[in-house]
Amino acid sequence: MKNTKAIIIEDEIHDLRILRTFLQEIGGIDIIAEVSEEENILTEILIKKPDIVFYDINLNGKPALIPLKALNNTNIHTQIIFTTAYEQYAVEVFEYSKFPYLLKPLDKDKLKNILIKIKQNKASDIKPTSFENIDLLDKIELKSQDRITYVAP
Repeated sequence: MKNTKAIIIEDEIHDLRILRTFLQEIGGIDIIAEVSEEENILTEILIKKPDIVFYDINLNGKPALIPLKALNNTNIHTQIIFTTAYEQYAVEVFEYSKFPYLLKPLDKDKLKNILIKIKQNKASDIKPTSFENIDLLDKIELKSQDRITYVAP
């Protein structure tokens, strides 16, 4: 069985290392590119055509949402998994889709569960397209300093 091709979009070296380590431990994923600048995101996705993109929304202190708007107008069929430490971006993300959204610090078990659900969808011939409504999560965990709130995608 061929491995899943992935691009990681992340500007924090610590978070990049954690995600890379988790993916190696989970297995079955080849990281084909790592991107830390917003202006390189669209080019890497269009050229490398990954199966999955792990997408940190906040790059270098600002939201990197422009490439998402551009991807919406392409023929790229990739699964986006949003990763960020900023829960306020969840609302903006859901304007584009219902893709998985993981808050940092990343949890290996949650990441693994999302990857399993994606694999199950592929096995049942459900093909994700760039930004159609895809519901892969039953709920999303939003953390604040003093509480955890669960919301439906």
